[in-house]
Amino acid sequence: MTTPGNGGGNDEGIAGPGGVVLDQYVLQELLSDSRRGAVYKAKHRLMGRTVAIKFLSAEAAASRQFTERFRRATKILGHLEHPNLVRAHEAGEQGTTHYLVMEYIDGQDLHYHLKADGPLPVGRAVNLVHQAAKGLAYAHEQGVFHRNIKPNKLLLDQQGVVKIVGFGLAHIDKEGALGDGDDAASLTVQGQVLGSYEYMAPEQAANSKNADQRSDIYSLGCTLHALLTGRPPYEGKGPTMQIVAHSTRPVPSLRKACPEVPEALDRVFAKMLAKKPEERFAAMSDVIGALEPFLPAAAHKPESATRSQGPQNAPTAPPVPPASAQNRLLVGIGGGAVVAVVLFLLIVFAMPNGEPKRATTPPAAKPAEIAKATLPVAPPAREKPEVRPRPKGPQTLENLLGPTPPTVPPASPVEKPPATKPPAETTLTTSTPTPPPAVPKPEPATPPQEPALQPKPDPAPIEPKEPTSTAEGRPAVPSEEARKRASQLMRDTFEAEMAAATTPDTKAQLGKRLLGTAAEINDDPAGRYVILEAAMGLAADAGDWPTGLNAIDSMARFFAIDAWPKKVDWLASCAESAKQMDQRRSAAAQAFELAQQADEAAQFEIAARLCTLAATEGKKAAPFPLMKQVRGLDAKVNMRLVAFQAYEQAMQKLATDGTNLVANLDAGRYECFVAGNWTAGLVKLAASGDADLQGLAAKELAAPRGPEQQIEVADGWRDLAEEESGLTAANLHRHAADWYEKAIPNATGLLKAKAERRLEESRAAADKAASDDR
Repeated sequence: MTTPGNGGGNDEGIAGPGGVVLDQYVLQELLSDSRRGAVYKAKHRLMGRTVAIKFLSAEAAASRQFTERFRRATKILGHLEHPNLVRAHEAGEQGTTHYLVMEYIDGQDLHYHLKADGPLPVGRAVNLVHQAAKGLAYAHEQGVFHRNIKPNKLLLDQQGVVKIVGFGLAHIDKEGALGDGDDAASLTVQGQVLGSYEYMAPEQAANSKNADQRSDIYSLGCTLHALLTGRPPYEGKGPTMQIVAHSTRPVPSLRKACPEVPEALDRVFAKMLAKKPEERFAAMSDVIGALEPFLPAAAHKPESATRSQGPQNAPTAPPVPPASAQNRLLVGIGGGAVVAVVLFLLIVFAMPNGEPKRATTPPAAKPAEIAKATLPVAPPAREKPEVRPRPKGPQTLENLLGPTPPTVPPASPVEKPPATKPPAETTLTTSTPTPPPAVPKPEPATPPQEPALQPKPDPAPIEPKEPTSTAEGRPAVPSEEARKRASQLMRDTFEAEMAAATTPDTKAQLGKRLLGTAAEINDDPAGRYVILEAAMGLAADAGDWPTGLNAIDSMARFFAIDAWPKKVDWLASCAESAKQMDQRRSAAAQAFELAQQADEAAQFEIAARLCTLAATEGKKAAPFPLMKQVRGLDAKVNMRLVAFQAYEQAMQKLATDGTNLVANLDAGRYECFVAGNWTAGLVKLAASGDADLQGLAAKELAAPRGPEQQIEVADGWRDLAEEESGLTAANLHRHAADWYEKAIPNATGLLKAKAERRLEESRAAADKAASDDR
């Protein structure tokens, strides 16, 4: 290694961070730069091999933790060799400069593709996750758990192969996995949380030491959700809210957000995201097997080959055995003759009155064009079930809005020939002509200016037409100018329907129609947004609260907005403008229902605002039958809000001091007794200053196997439940019941009778406490 002025001979390259120049490599281009380090594209002087070199920044190099993690990741990559893992070539250190030479991946990560292209079709998403699962399965066999799987840790090269990167937070479980015996030394502190909260398993959020292969399965399931919907499965305003959501909220349905997902795949996803590790797939190899039925037709082939064959469900030719060196020429001549005969017959039979038809297929690409078409491209976007015939071309506001068009059968290839130029995203793999199918499916035209359709993307993300948000691929709200243009187009198109919608029923009907139309638009963000706004306005005038709230949910699905506060503001505005008492009562009932949903989702501040709204409107529309329930829910929500705020403060303290006794107690009590997240909470209670809770948590964490010890743990939680009430008592009784149930199979005699009786008592007490809490 040399520095400028020391005879490095690096005139043809650039200097790295701090002026560093490597003797063996020519640095060509800065690929990425962050506070922790920079990555450069480089070429080996003698071998001519293109590589990526990661330099640890001076700030990170000054931290022992960062340098140790960098060395650890280097060792891990040096011992892993798999097609779906990025390869490490060499590493070095000199002074405070640390660098790692890796395989260069000519491509972008999946987070980039989500921002550029939006949610992926089912077959493509499953294919990418299946590849990542194979790489992780190999790493797990070597005793390496990644602990930070998410879309931007999965690179996609030009051949459609997924490469996993980012092993800096990996955990080594197998003795000797690093080859030098020091693998048992861990950089993870008890209680420390490492990884990305949006994709983190509950047990990893409780303590990163708890993470194993099943934690990677959970994170990979979250990644599958992001690829199919454009966002992670749970979202929140901050890390604390996200941790709580992963631990307490039900597993979302993929089919609800993406109707094209088969029910069986939704069940696979649900098992990957089970709250308890033991309820998930036991190993990544099981995940691989479970995903295989949902792979595209050309399974086990590189993605580039699949793309060249058109839609995912297109039939594929059977594999041809490789010809030997002696008969390749004969095979080539014979194959050429067969193709010539087939083409001749096609031309003869396609000639009406002796005149040949004009060719409707695009001309073959030149070799140079084939070489340029290397960017991985998604198959045609999936289409939602149609209520009316879908017009051809891009799905924009202009061709999807308007009066329902007459039903017209799809035009045949002769009546409407395809474009004379192939779409920009098509990857041609051969110039040999092949006979077209009987009724080819027209490919949707794709605007050439989209970032994903450039022949070769720049290393830096390409700016889309609208400003983007950092929220996992969801674009920001379109600009005011774009919304004005779309609004004018919508008014011109729907002028007659808007004028005819004069009654609540007709307004509600038109609002529902607009909501359905917005779901069909995928190439016009401003059009989609203004249609959803119009649906909300019509729903507000009609008092159709469900349609308006569904429109807000759609906005949150497609744009970077927070649905909960928008729902509160919209419903409050509707109630304020309502002139009839029955509409005010209806708004109050809807606010109460939403408050219950927000309470279940741990959105306590939102739930409190909704309770206030329900109470206010209920008083104006007196008598309101639900007022007593509103007051009861409001009191409980405010108690939970206070407890949650204490939990947030405790988590902030634990982020800097994982041994704080009071913070561990507050956080542990909330996670176990309020949120019901025992996996995370027990670790904190065991590190708390409460002797009773510390002892009970320690007994449970020791995983007692004998029935006597299991019943002893159950009795401890049962006794504690007797001193509590409401949701806390319900969760404690349920937990005690779980332990009694575990003890029964191995218990005998009076011990078994005791466990069975207390199991029934605990379940009944839990139901009563939960009922009282309502």
